[in-house]
Amino acid sequence: FRLLESDRGASLPGKDVVYRFLNHSGFAWRRFLHALSLRVIQHFESLTSASRVRAFIADDSVLARNRSKKAELLALVHDHTTGRFIRGYNMLTLGWSDGFSFAPIDFVMLSSAKLKNRFCEMKARLSKRSPGYKRRTEALSRKPDAVVRLLDRALAAGFSADFVLMDSWFTQAPLLRELMAKGLHVIGMIRDMKQRYDVGGKRMNLQELYRT
Repeated sequence: FRLLESDRGASLPGKDVVYRFLNHSGFAWRRFLHALSLRVIQHFESLTSASRVRAFIADDSVLARNRSKKAELLALVHDHTTGRFIRGYNMLTLGWSDGFSFAPIDFVMLSSAKLKNRFCEMKARLSKRSPGYKRRTEALSRKPDAVVRLLDRALAAGFSADFVLMDSWFTQAPLLRELMAKGLHVIGMIRDMKQRYDVGGKRMNLQELYRT
């Protein structure tokens, strides 16, 4: 939008042409974002020490669409920040950071895996081979499964990091086991729940573990 409104906008296509391009279900946006981010990160790494710690960062944000009625895959989603359900989407984002610089790698717009929570379904006339159709089916995933797939694609595309950094919503045993099996160590906050931690043969709750 800023580019179209600038002095260079006169040499570019019109706004409607650009928006039709952005909405085209046949364009491989994920491949484009991977390629662009990888070039940016390689440039960052050429300027920094090889010993600097790098991390993948997984986080989600709720995009409220309370006034929408017919948006594709619009759903009732849980905002774990406020503890309330709202009409909208969850945008799960994977990024890369070396502690000073940050680059987005990938994202997925999540609807709800439960049919009863969805207000609208996806368009009927879409090629099942198109990236747009694959994005829509991906939107029906569970959030932990989506995190694993984001990381799998990032590793396959050539990204690397020392850790995966996540908040307390993601830092749960099943996801930790799956990431550790891929050789990815996790840094994350842990919620104070009923689980116990084995430390030197002694079982501790979270408060005891923290004091130790």
